[in-house]
Amino acid sequence: MPMFGTDADGFSITFEEPSQLLRVRAYGFWPPEVAAAFAASVLQACQPPRRARELVVDAADLKPQREEGQAALRSVFAALPRLGIGRASVLTGNALTKLQLLRLANAGPTSAMIEFTTKAG
Repeated sequence: MPMFGTDADGFSITFEEPSQLLRVRAYGFWPPEVAAAFAASVLQACQPPRRARELVVDAADLKPQREEGQAALRSVFAALPRLGIGRASVLTGNALTKLQLLRLANAGPTSAMIEFTTKAG
């Protein structure tokens, strides 16, 4: 599982071959270099020979992001149809992060394909 950033601020990506599921864990408050790597890394993980059909983002430990992080997240959400991903789900842990991610997802044509849930507890 490739990990980017530090144990406190970063993300990891896992591709599950049989189910064609791309699982992303995003956490902390990203510095600009982690934000820059996020979109490129997630989009590359969706390219052939892999063929992700579903994206799951565990953002339960992600903090609200500054502009660089928002731009990276927005670009991933916007690219989903072009990549052939038909369904995406995002798990959030705090209300501010959820509101930010909802706004970013709703900025493009993908809002209907992204489901948001909140971590219980």
